[in-house]
Amino acid sequence: MNISVQDLLASSRKRLKLESIDTANIDSILLLSNLLGVSKEYLVINNQKILTESEYNDYLELIERRIKGEPVSKIVGRREFYGREFIVNRDVLDPRPDSELIIDTVKELFTNKEESLNFLDLGTGSGCLLITLLLEYKKSRGIGIDISEKAIAIAKKNSHLFSIKNRSSFILSDWIEAIDHSDFNVIVCNPPYIPETEINNLIVDVKSYDPIISLVGGCDGLINYKKIFSQLTKRKLNKKIILIFEIYSSNIDAIVKIIIDEGFDKNIIKIRQDLANKKRVIYMTL
Repeated sequence: MNISVQDLLASSRKRLKLESIDTANIDSILLLSNLLGVSKEYLVINNQKILTESEYNDYLELIERRIKGEPVSKIVGRREFYGREFIVNRDVLDPRPDSELIIDTVKELFTNKEESLNFLDLGTGSGCLLITLLLEYKKSRGIGIDISEKAIAIAKKNSHLFSIKNRSSFILSDWIEAIDHSDFNVIVCNPPYIPETEINNLIVDVKSYDPIISLVGGCDGLINYKKIFSQLTKRKLNKKIILIFEIYSSNIDAIVKIIIDEGFDKNIIKIRQDLANKKRVIYMTL
């Protein structure tokens, strides 16, 4: 066997495209760069490098996994979020570009990066939201909450990876039940919000490789919003605390009604759209 990086990438791209994988080009590159332990740029510069038989066979196995629907992030164990690569596996939801709007919203509301803030991240998963906020606000601290012990373990690994373990903690809890204080400046949350009836409509990459508990929000996608806002109303929250939630755009009216029914003033509710002009984030200052 005598095959170069360039030829192998060309053949793998072709195979992935035949399987209607839109990201064939970048997927083939990411899988090979991860296998060889080199950068994407290295592959471009050294595209005539000849692979060993072992490297070739190992790479073909990765391509087969991708063809079966396994996301590149789950294969390589990393996913980029806000310009940083986080550890992920099948125990946590893959960080999504849509969720970066939560970070953007915080940064627009708190323009002073030297400010010392206390963050609470509900449903932390990989910890990408909390950790990103703590990296953006280097004098701040935060707590990540999740109902999954396995997710908490991944979030802790990421806190070590980004050297913020002294400013972060992760707690096993059903939303805020285990939190015994409320001195937070900002609460962020990307809850499971897909209605059960729509799960089968999701692409294989998501429905088969992300944990269902991180996707499904009950029969109508609203159960977690109801539970969270019910819990929040029973706590004496700080004045001027900011709540920022990711939402399922189809359920925006129902989510607003839940918030109002729990006693929150409808006039403080604000909504932001993502780059696709879909209503993606709801936030309010109490």
